Amino acid sequence: MSSHGFGAFIEVESSQNSSEGHSIPIVPQRAFPKVYHSVPHGPGPIELDNLQWGKKLNGPHVQESGTTTPSGYQTPRAPNDLEMSRAPSPTNDQDGVDAMQSFSNPPMNRFRMLAVSLLNFGNGLNDSAPGALIPYIERHYDIGYAIVSLIFVTNAIGFILAAFFVEALRARVGRARTLIVAQILMTCGYILIICTPPFPVVIISFFFLGLGMALNLSMGNVFAANLQNGTKMLGAMHGSYGVGGTIGPLIATGMVASGHFLWTRYYLLTLGVTIFNLAFAAWSFWHYEAESGQNLLSNVEHTASRTQNTADGETKKEGQFASMAKSFKSKTVILGALFIFAYQGAEVSISGWVISFLIANRHGNPSAVGYVTAGFWAGITLGRFLLSHPAHKIGEKKFVYGVVVGAAIFELLVWQVPNIIGDAVAVSIVGLLLGPVYPCATVIFSRAIPRQEQVSGLSVISAFGSSGGAVAPFTTGILAQAAGTFVLHPIAIGLFAVMLISCARPLSATPQRRNELIDLTDIQPTPITHMSEIESAMAESVSKFANEVIAPKVREMDENEAMDPAIVEQLFEQGFMGVEIPEEYGGAGMNFTAAIVGIEELARVDPSVSVMVDVHNTLVNTAVIKYASTELKRKWLPKLATNTVGSFCLSEPISGSDAFALATKATRTDSGYKISGNKMWITNSMEADFFIVFANLDPSKGYKGITAFIVEKGMKGFSIAKKEKKLGIKASSTCVLNFDDVEIPKGNLLGDEGQGYKYAISLLNEGRIGIAAQMTGLALGAFENAAKYVWNDRKQFGQLVGDFQGMQHQIAQSYTEIAAARALVFNAARKKEAGEDFVRDAAMAKLYASQVAGRVSGLAIEWMGGTYLRTQLLGSMLTLHRYGLRERGYRRKDVARQQDRRYLRGNKQHPVDDDCEVAKGPVFNLIRLLLD
Repeated sequence: MSSHGFGAFIEVESSQNSSEGHSIPIVPQRAFPKVYHSVPHGPGPIELDNLQWGKKLNGPHVQESGTTTPSGYQTPRAPNDLEMSRAPSPTNDQDGVDAMQSFSNPPMNRFRMLAVSLLNFGNGLNDSAPGALIPYIERHYDIGYAIVSLIFVTNAIGFILAAFFVEALRARVGRARTLIVAQILMTCGYILIICTPPFPVVIISFFFLGLGMALNLSMGNVFAANLQNGTKMLGAMHGSYGVGGTIGPLIATGMVASGHFLWTRYYLLTLGVTIFNLAFAAWSFWHYEAESGQNLLSNVEHTASRTQNTADGETKKEGQFASMAKSFKSKTVILGALFIFAYQGAEVSISGWVISFLIANRHGNPSAVGYVTAGFWAGITLGRFLLSHPAHKIGEKKFVYGVVVGAAIFELLVWQVPNIIGDAVAVSIVGLLLGPVYPCATVIFSRAIPRQEQVSGLSVISAFGSSGGAVAPFTTGILAQAAGTFVLHPIAIGLFAVMLISCARPLSATPQRRNELIDLTDIQPTPITHMSEIESAMAESVSKFANEVIAPKVREMDENEAMDPAIVEQLFEQGFMGVEIPEEYGGAGMNFTAAIVGIEELARVDPSVSVMVDVHNTLVNTAVIKYASTELKRKWLPKLATNTVGSFCLSEPISGSDAFALATKATRTDSGYKISGNKMWITNSMEADFFIVFANLDPSKGYKGITAFIVEKGMKGFSIAKKEKKLGIKASSTCVLNFDDVEIPKGNLLGDEGQGYKYAISLLNEGRIGIAAQMTGLALGAFENAAKYVWNDRKQFGQLVGDFQGMQHQIAQSYTEIAAARALVFNAARKKEAGEDFVRDAAMAKLYASQVAGRVSGLAIEWMGGTYLRTQLLGSMLTLHRYGLRERGYRRKDVARQQDRRYLRGNKQHPVDDDCEVAKGPVFNLIRLLLD
């Protein structure tokens, strides 16, 4: 038998021939792993979605309180079942790296960031020069605006073509070789130009340049956007583009204005930069794939892009055109491409034609006004370096709207104010305002695209979007030939308007990225427990980690009644503690169901770890994401995702299920608030450094005075008292907390004053789904181990117990109930994600799943038999069985109350309305039902 998890508590005398000649006809075979102790099992006809062997099973202990009665105005009856059902526990993995790579982790990322910045510097040198060189190209070849504009068209064709094969190329040869191909293409283009060929060859050379730059841009955007602080990283990368854009016109104008150099000699500089970039990018990215790390995000990306099984078991990869087609169906990708199309069109049109406008309409000197383009690119550079950080503080949506409107105003001034100096300054300001728009938009759209589709999606956005840098200047050239160069300005202002319109939807939808990870078209026609690729990857990653890392330490942690700190550390490293935290804060940015899947997988191996992860994700992280200020989010979400355990402090000695009878009080002070009181049955107390504490700021208002605060470990007056002795989930710390005039700064107020009761209700409703997932995980762990034992080891009357029909009926019934409970859990999670009312569904899931956990754990004891059980396992399973029983009453009240609302005759409304406002008088007691 297993030497860890449940098996660690079991001593079994295996029969010598227990597995010989016996089939497993009744239980769905998918309940067993495909290989367990070198014994293969094939898939069965009925599935519970990738079940793995679960391990230790424990339940919480309910302890009566002998403390004095608080001054709350309601008499509490029992501890809060959410707090009573939680216990902390972490996980560990020896190969984990940060859930999200950063600038310095792994160390080579510093050089990679420098490499992509240099690639963009080279792109900037290339893109900015035509604006200064166009008058000289026209003179050299004796051609007009319309013909010169063809270089922008072929450049755009190169960009568009790259979108069709960039992902296939990257998947086949890796990032390093893809970047090598890009530099070779650009080298060919530059060599052709330097030879001063006929103009048709120049047009072809710009095609090669567009192709190479598109590959550079795609690889760089995906790399930088997926680092921590992606906005800053992209700002630095595209700021380098602006540096090149600033230097390019200065050098080009200085060379050709002197009369000593042909316009083509400028491209000797870009050729040298490209050759250097070829060597440096290849070196820095050569081992990128090998260093991607065995973390949650990389595992998810790998699993989501894996080959899919065909009917005969062989595999095949999705073709690049199928991937492209999927990107074209995405509204986010389409609107992103439209946004970048308008942005690039405005940027290149202004830089390419503003000099011609100043010469023709303002009678400027070509050798002098040639430097105006450099001012424009200098503005872009400063904007990207200086304004990207404020954009994150203000909020990308508001910021982008503001700077685009500002750019349109200054572009109008250039058009209408006939002053060449003023025009030059205004053009520079337009560049300053436009500078941070591109990196901000790239981050926004990358977050809105599922991770496994980012390369193809961003390639479509950058390729087709960047074609605007050809179409708009070409159109401007055609119209300028017919009407004059003043047409630049109405075209630019119109493109700004397109940016404002197209950015509205994706920007507002960006916070919903974790919901977009669910492919609803894939889920709807399939079983409700079907998982998306992201969720399947999550289940696989957590299951592997739990069985390989947590399971060997389950017994030791249970006996020591303490979490292994190494496991807690590795839970963070694997990304399991920040499942729903957005990626810009260092989290995984996944959906709610992915978190539920992970909680269930952990509960199958160790309930203590599952409880810790559940409380941290569904209560603490969710509270900060939904209700914290921007400053608190920036301060705490990165910590909660990477190294800080959180705790949810609601229950008190006689304020459990009657959670609104809080005795803990908060008073205002000059510097903030002061908290006094006690909390009891608090999960994660020993491991946590971050505590969300509910206290009554104004008892005269009753429950409407309840307010949420953030208390940090180590604050004066805050202490962790005794640790509760429990019969089960012993590794999870459940403690009493004392608050003796704890000073809280104003900035640690969570949300608004007096809104704590609403926050608690909302969070507990979501938390019930997490508890239900714990129960199904516990039931699966007990079922899997016991079923394996009766079918392989335990014999009675000369045959395996699993061969008795009565035993087979019990196993079939238990498995059916587990499947039904899981369906309720997944249904509640899906409804929550869809924005539907899920309160009743969450209550039903918790009610039924706890009942099933109790029944299955009790049966598991019977199946395994007292002879082969150690007392420790028996006590733990009996505790779990009692835990399952105690859940019934509270959840039945919740379900009944939801039905009461639906079937009251006429227009009668329940005293507790949907936003949890409470009627005065005796009906206040009804509010407690929502907190159970």
